[in-house]
Amino acid sequence: MVALRSQLRRAILVWFYCNPNSSVYVRQLAGILQVHSTNLSRELARLARRGFLRPYLQRNQLHYKIYRRHKETPVILNTLATLIATSPDWQRLLPGPTPECSKNRSKNPTPGMAAHSSPAVEA
Repeated sequence: MVALRSQLRRAILVWFYCNPNSSVYVRQLAGILQVHSTNLSRELARLARRGFLRPYLQRNQLHYKIYRRHKETPVILNTLATLIATSPDWQRLLPGPTPECSKNRSKNPTPGMAAHSSPAVEA
Protein backbone atom coordinates (compact mmCIF):
# COMPACT_ATOMS: atom_id res chain seq x y z
CA MET A 1 0.00 0.00 0.00
CA VAL A 2 1.14 3.51 -0.78
CA ALA A 3 0.03 6.29 1.56
CA LEU A 4 -1.18 9.44 -0.20
CA ARG A 5 -0.78 11.99 2.57
CA SER A 6 2.26 13.75 1.11
CA GLN A 7 1.51 16.49 -1.43
CA LEU A 8 4.78 15.70 -3.20
CA ARG A 9 3.93 11.99 -3.42
CA ARG A 10 0.54 12.89 -4.86
CA ALA A 11 2.17 15.09 -7.51
CA ILE A 12 4.64 12.33 -8.42
CA LEU A 13 1.91 9.71 -8.72
CA VAL A 14 -0.26 11.98 -10.88
CA TRP A 15 2.71 12.72 -13.14
CA PHE A 16 3.38 9.01 -13.64
CA TYR A 17 -0.36 8.40 -14.09
CA CYS A 18 -0.40 10.97 -16.90
CA ASN A 19 2.88 9.68 -18.36
CA PRO A 20 2.68 5.91 -17.82
CA ASN A 21 5.27 4.95 -20.43
CA SER A 22 7.80 7.64 -19.58
CA SER A 23 10.98 7.44 -17.60
CA VAL A 24 12.40 10.48 -15.89
CA TYR A 25 15.47 11.44 -13.90
CA VAL A 26 15.33 13.37 -10.65
CA ARG A 27 16.34 16.86 -11.81
CA GLN A 28 14.11 16.59 -14.87
CA LEU A 29 11.06 15.75 -12.75
CA ALA A 30 12.04 18.38 -10.16
CA GLY A 31 11.88 20.99 -12.92
CA ILE A 32 8.53 19.72 -14.15
CA LEU A 33 6.96 19.63 -10.69
CA GLN A 34 8.87 22.73 -9.51
CA VAL A 35 10.13 21.11 -6.31
CA HIS A 36 13.54 20.71 -4.70
CA SER A 37 15.46 17.76 -6.12
CA THR A 38 16.58 16.47 -2.70
CA ASN A 39 13.02 16.05 -1.42
CA LEU A 40 11.96 14.57 -4.74
CA SER A 41 14.83 12.10 -4.72
CA ARG A 42 13.83 10.86 -1.26
CA GLU A 43 10.21 10.44 -2.29
CA LEU A 44 11.11 8.62 -5.52
CA ALA A 45 13.34 6.27 -3.52
CA ARG A 46 10.44 5.54 -1.14
CA LEU A 47 8.14 4.72 -4.05
CA ALA A 48 10.86 2.52 -5.54
CA ARG A 49 11.26 0.64 -2.24
CA ARG A 50 7.49 0.07 -2.22
CA GLY A 51 7.79 -1.45 -5.70
CA PHE A 52 5.72 1.08 -7.63
CA LEU A 53 8.70 2.62 -9.43
CA ARG A 54 11.72 0.91 -10.96
CA PRO A 55 15.03 2.83 -10.77
CA TYR A 56 17.76 2.27 -13.36
CA LEU A 57 20.99 4.01 -14.39
CA GLN A 58 21.31 5.63 -17.79
CA ARG A 59 24.34 7.77 -18.62
CA ASN A 60 25.22 8.07 -14.94
CA GLN A 61 21.76 9.43 -14.09
CA LEU A 62 19.22 7.58 -11.98
CA HIS A 63 15.96 7.29 -13.92
CA TYR A 64 12.59 6.11 -12.66
CA LYS A 65 9.62 4.55 -14.41
CA ILE A 66 6.48 2.69 -13.39
CA TYR A 67 7.09 -0.95 -12.56
CA ARG A 68 4.04 -2.53 -14.17
CA ARG A 69 4.81 -6.06 -12.95
CA HIS A 70 4.39 -5.11 -9.31
CA LYS A 71 1.18 -6.59 -7.94
CA GLU A 72 -0.10 -3.28 -6.55
CA THR A 73 0.57 -1.14 -9.63
CA PRO A 74 -2.82 -1.75 -11.32
CA VAL A 75 -4.59 -1.10 -8.01
CA ILE A 76 -2.69 2.15 -7.46
CA LEU A 77 -3.39 3.36 -11.02
CA ASN A 78 -7.06 2.43 -10.70
CA THR A 79 -7.31 4.30 -7.41
CA LEU A 80 -5.61 7.35 -8.94
CA ALA A 81 -8.11 7.29 -11.80
CA THR A 82 -10.99 7.28 -9.31
CA LEU A 83 -9.48 10.04 -7.17
CA ILE A 84 -8.75 12.25 -10.18
CA ALA A 85 -12.25 11.73 -11.57
CA THR A 86 -14.03 12.54 -8.31
CA SER A 87 -11.86 14.94 -6.30
CA PRO A 88 -11.17 18.59 -7.16
CA ASP A 89 -8.06 18.43 -4.93
CA TRP A 90 -6.61 15.70 -7.16
CA GLN A 91 -7.78 17.40 -10.36
CA ARG A 92 -5.70 20.46 -9.43
CA LEU A 93 -2.58 18.28 -9.61
CA LEU A 94 -3.17 17.53 -13.28
CA PRO A 95 -1.04 19.46 -15.79
CA GLY A 96 -2.95 22.15 -17.70
CA PRO A 97 -6.61 23.16 -17.68
CA THR A 98 -7.76 20.28 -19.92
CA PRO A 99 -5.47 17.37 -19.11
CA GLU A 100 -4.94 15.00 -21.99
CA CYS A 101 -4.14 12.14 -19.64
CA SER A 102 -7.74 11.93 -18.42
CA LYS A 103 -9.02 11.51 -21.96
CA ASN A 104 -6.40 8.89 -22.78
CA ARG A 105 -7.04 6.92 -19.60
CA SER A 106 -10.81 6.80 -20.06
CA LYS A 107 -10.39 5.46 -23.61
CA ASN A 108 -7.56 3.01 -22.88
CA PRO A 109 -7.50 1.88 -19.24
CA THR A 110 -4.54 -0.10 -18.02
CA PRO A 111 -5.08 -3.84 -18.65
CA GLY A 112 -6.01 -5.75 -15.53
CA MET A 113 -7.31 -2.72 -13.66
CA ALA A 114 -10.97 -3.75 -13.88
CA ALA A 115 -10.29 -6.85 -11.78
CA HIS A 116 -9.49 -4.64 -8.79
CA SER A 117 -12.66 -2.90 -7.71
CA SER A 118 -11.74 -1.80 -4.21
CA PRO A 119 -9.08 0.86 -3.66
CA ALA A 120 -6.07 -0.51 -1.80
CA VAL A 121 -4.28 2.80 -1.47
CA GLU A 122 -4.44 4.59 1.85
CA ALA A 123 -5.86 8.09 1.57
